[in-house]
Order: sequence, then structure tokens, then C-alpha cells
Amino acid sequence: MRLKRSDLEVEVLYNRITRGDLDLQPDYQRGEVWDSNRRQRLVDTILRDWYVPAIHVVEDGTGAESVLDGQQRLRTIQAFIDGEFRLNGKIDPFRGDLAEYDGKRFKQLPEAWRKRFMRFQITVVTLTDYDPAEPAELFFRLNQQYTLTPPEKRNALFGDARDQVKKLVAELSPDPLAKELIGFSNGRLAYDDVLARVCIAFQEGNLRRQLSNAYIEDFYRNGKFSDEVMERAYAAGRKLGDLLGGEKVVRFNKATLFSWMVFLDALNLRSVDVEPTFIRDFEAVRAGAYQSDGGTSAFPGHLAAVAKTYSDRASYRVLDVTSVLLRDFALHLLHAALTGASSRQDDLHTFAMSLDPNGEVEEEMWAAVERLHWGTEL
Repeated sequence: MRLKRSDLEVEVLYNRITRGDLDLQPDYQRGEVWDSNRRQRLVDTILRDWYVPAIHVVEDGTGAESVLDGQQRLRTIQAFIDGEFRLNGKIDPFRGDLAEYDGKRFKQLPEAWRKRFMRFQITVVTLTDYDPAEPAELFFRLNQQYTLTPPEKRNALFGDARDQVKKLVAELSPDPLAKELIGFSNGRLAYDDVLARVCIAFQEGNLRRQLSNAYIEDFYRNGKFSDEVMERAYAAGRKLGDLLGGEKVVRFNKATLFSWMVFLDALNLRSVDVEPTFIRDFEAVRAGAYQSDGGTSAFPGHLAAVAKTYSDRASYRVLDVTSVLLRDFALHLLHAALTGASSRQDDLHTFAMSLDPNGEVEEEMWAAVERLHWGTEL
């Protein structure tokens, strides 16, 4: 891989972007995520004539160029010049000549300040003559810091697994994967993260492996999901969409979305029907679990206690194996208790009914998880 360095003025970079000569959104890039404070600080940095880190650009064999690293900086520069946000002239350390133009858009600045901004130079490193995996690997290494989330870093890794997950997210968007239905967005590749974990759990065939970020990164570098795994993940997502029915029935987080996908896959594999109202019934039980009597006439205390264990473990990280197993067990227990159907031969309905809502429910559930070797076979 060859790297060529050049110092380009902001005006040159802006013109290349607006003409479409420089692609800011290749497939390894994240969406636009900088908040107004970070954008205004970059503008302030340029106007002070300070340093801005180098932009890395990939040039393919046809001469087309795309941004490898520096997308947020270039988007910010473009947005400021286009008048999308205002200058914050009161950023520390205070400068009176900047404060004078606080709240002004680019075109409202004096000509001298506009020229100062447009003539600011940024180092651009252009990559040519590279092997397919090299640019993405460089992006991964450049961003080994806290500014990117683990799934954003993994998204830069060249390989089949990354492409399979991206395709799956696209196939399940916007239904059910939409903020309006799920409760959180994919702005920082949260959906990619959840589905990567779902697919790896299916590929491994159990829920007891600790799916650390390092383990997933290694799979992204060297692994590929089977066609069966991708079909199962897609089917579970479609089943979730059917249950939601285009409505925001529950606010998921990454941990609970993972658990529902795994739960629905288990029902699909064993051809167990799930009632259209099950998510609503499940949420009603959860709501009842926090009432003063620990339950309702419709959903008695032993079911509320199971739901409370699920809720207590829903805030735990998806990486925590104990929480993953307890959430999964709770979903199956409540499904068996509310519908009489089960994805397993174990008498989950009888076990759920035997729980004492005033007892140590979570401990009893965990003992059953261990006794039944729960999660060892998906």
C-alpha cells in the first residue's frame, strides 16, 4: 500500500465534496454522529489556525476517491460553509475577535474571516496500490480509541461476516429495525452489534460463550456465518416484526433485543406458535411486577416475580452470560405459563407455577438454569 501526503485548503476539499469527487459515505463509515459542540469546536480550531488531524482518503483504480478517516471533520466543514449551524465565538480560551461574531453563520462572517477559514490547510493522506483488506485495517487501527464504539470499529474490518451483518440489518429495516418500533436507533451501529451477537450465538450453538468485543472482532476478521445462521436470524427478525405489528409495544435496549431474537428463534426452530398478543401480555406482566402487591388479578405474583427477574437483568450488559441466560429462561417460562406452549420438553409451566413470589425467585431460576443446562444448545 502506498501513501501520498498533501496539504489541501478547505476550499479545495469543499469543492471536491460538493462536486461528488470525494465520497464521504463508503460502506465502512458510520453515520453522522457529531453533536453541535464537537462541530463548533472544529470550526473554532480552524479559525484559530490550530491543528486538525490528517484526513485519510482511498483512491481506487478508476481514480474515484472515498474518505477512510475524517468523515465527521469533512461533514462539519461542509455543513458550516453551507450555513447549517452557527459559530460559537465563546469557546474557551476566550478570544474577543471570535466572540464578536458569536452566533453568525459562515456567510455572515467578514470576508477576511471567510478567507481565513477557506484557506486553512489540512493534511490529506491518499492510499493507492493496496490489497483489499489494507484500507479497512488501517481505519481500524487509526480508531483504536474511545471515540468509536466497538461495533463502529468492527465495521471497518474487511470480511464476509461484516458484510453479512450489514445485509441482514438492511433486510430487517425499517421493519422491525426502526427507532420508532425498537426504541433506539442504529446511529452508532447498535443494530449491527446486536445482530452480530445473535448470529455468533447461533453459529456457536449456545448462549454460554462470553461474546467479548475481542472475540467478535476476531470472528469478523476470519469467520463467515453459515447460510442457515443467516436464515435463522432473518426469520427471528421477521417474527419480531409480526409481533410488533408496526407499533412501539415495548422499548428495547441492546440486551433485550438480543434476548427476544434468540427466544423467537427457539420457537421457530421447534415450530412453536407465538400468539400475536404475547409481547403485550409479557409487558403487562412486567408492569404488574412493580405494583405494590407484586402482581395483578390477571397475572399472579409468581409470574410477576419471573418478569421482575427479567427486568432486573435487562439493564445488565449483553456481554454478561448470567444475565443472558436468566433473560432467556424468563422469556420461555412466561411463554409457557401464559400460553401452555413450550419450545422444550421440560415442564416449564409447572416450574413457573411452583415459584414463591415472596421467595428467592432469581436464585431458584438460576438453579433451574444450571440443572437443565440451559443455553447449551440453540
